[in-house]
Amino acid sequence: MNGLRPSLNRLAGKTAIVTGAAQGIGASIAEVLAHEGAHVAIWDVQPDAGSSTAKRLSERGLRVSYVNVDLTDAIGVEEAVSATSVQHGGPHILVNNARRPFRGDLLSQSLDDWDQEIELLLKAVFHLSRCCIARMKVLGGGVILNVSSVAAFLTTPETPAYHAAKGGITELTRYLACEAGPSGVRVNAICPGHVLKTEQAGKPAAWQEFIRGIVPLRRVPTSIEIGYSVLLLCSDDASLITGQSILVDGGLGLIEQAQLLRNAGMAGKWK
Repeated sequence: MNGLRPSLNRLAGKTAIVTGAAQGIGASIAEVLAHEGAHVAIWDVQPDAGSSTAKRLSERGLRVSYVNVDLTDAIGVEEAVSATSVQHGGPHILVNNARRPFRGDLLSQSLDDWDQEIELLLKAVFHLSRCCIARMKVLGGGVILNVSSVAAFLTTPETPAYHAAKGGITELTRYLACEAGPSGVRVNAICPGHVLKTEQAGKPAAWQEFIRGIVPLRRVPTSIEIGYSVLLLCSDDASLITGQSILVDGGLGLIEQAQLLRNAGMAGKWK
């Protein structure tokens, strides 16, 4: 499923903040939520890419705006939440998606990189969620959706800090769900595996074939599909779901670690 489905306006009248939405999975999430009627504030530190995505979606009649904000700047985040609320109402929905690539393994990741990665992937999620929950309580409820990773459950080539942060997101999601639940705020996380982003449509065929070989559904999940998983959990269709970290990975998380390490040699297992 690569394209948008007919809109049911499930988010009409809602304002959503999506971080890291200038490109990739975040841009697809923003597109799906806006397609379903929400005003989407695209938060990103990349002004050119962020403005371009906002322009592209706006030209299709979708209600979006771009906000240049550094999520590690606590005061700037608070000001951006306030400005979004004043201009567009809400926020009724927050999607914590932002990340940037870091390098290193157990012996090579520097302590500075560890600190920066944890600050963006975990501390910033906590601070922005806290800011939005305070406003959602006044509104009578809301939804927070954290984009985690299969790396919260499986060892991958990502950095040690990435694994620690995504594991932390699982428990932070549960904690926030308990704390904010009495005020009508639901908090969940999705954990994608390998995802073919819209701008990666031309990614090498060998890579796509490899992923098809190890994923039980035998195809590469797309970023639009991730967007619809987010939509489900942000809509009233998921009104009783909170505190959950849900794998949206085509079945990748069903594979035992040893099997993953044997790579595509297991391709015929589910034929």
